[in-house]
Amino acid sequence: MKQKPEIYGLTGGSGSGKSSAAGILKEKGFFVIDADITAREILNGDVLEELRLAFGDSVINPDGTLNRKTLAKIVFADDNKLSLLNSITHPKIAQMVIKTIETCGSHKVIIDAAALLVCKTLMDICDKIIVVCANKETRISRIMTRDSLTYEEAKSRINSQMTDEEMIKLADVVLYNNGTIEDLRSTISDCFS
Repeated sequence: MKQKPEIYGLTGGSGSGKSSAAGILKEKGFFVIDADITAREILNGDVLEELRLAFGDSVINPDGTLNRKTLAKIVFADDNKLSLLNSITHPKIAQMVIKTIETCGSHKVIIDAAALLVCKTLMDICDKIIVVCANKETRISRIMTRDSLTYEEAKSRINSQMTDEEMIKLADVVLYNNGTIEDLRSTISDCFS
């Protein structure tokens, strides 16, 4: 009988360092499924027409691909529109993640998925939830640098997501990441030796 993989859901708000944590866990031998990549594949696939109908022609580039920047501006400014986007994309992303898990054998699996873990389907398949947290000013600074956003745009992105306090309530493991990448590496080593 095939051994079921141990599945960890990795989440954290924008700028928390979740992707860095996923990279470190991958180095430690975990099989990492990047739900952001899965989401990009879906967003440039069959769902494009659904997104155009829901959010208007401006979310589609002239070449027929998704205008992610325009879509982000729309959904991060309106909680109802963000909920609509999630209702369109989350079930499809969860389905692809589950399909990928079926191919990974008995590895320890990390589902690297920020807001997706609030999707009930993915929460239900995780054995443990890992939350990466960082203070708000650190997150804003990281987002501004990473995405070339203004302070207000970065703050708006954070404010549209679950708070760290809400995520911590779901967590089995909390990784605090207010320092350097080496600090995070040490924290992860302490938790997953």
